[in-house]
Amino acid sequence: VKWQKPVYGRMWQTPFAEFIKHAVKIPTIAVGDITLPEQVNMIIGAARADLCALARPHLNNPFFTRQAAGHYGVRRIAGAALGWPLQLKSGEYQLYRECEKSNERAADLAAKARPNRRHYKRARNPSAGAVQ
Repeated sequence: VKWQKPVYGRMWQTPFAEFIKHAVKIPTIAVGDITLPEQVNMIIGAARADLCALARPHLNNPFFTRQAAGHYGVRRIAGAALGWPLQLKSGEYQLYRECEKSNERAADLAAKARPNRRHYKRARNPSAGAVQ
């Protein structure tokens, strides 16, 4: 509709795909500033769309899908190995090693970012009147 102006932003067309998918009961494709593998997993996992179309991530990085597979540790799909061109075969192992290191660093950062429970005041026991 001419007079309506959509709000552009991350995954901005996904609500439209979700509405059509559930209202009309047909498969839909989500598009519109989907840039991370986590966003794709969230959209598909939450049944907001049946497929995600990624344009800019693949234009920016032709190996986006392979890097996402490395991030999640996917080496086989439906029992078949991911096809790597012979010229890039040595890069496959490097990709998985780098992704494992990156995932370990992210896990370490997440662990360090968790609040330390020792710094919270403990509740007083009303019967004893002392701090436990």
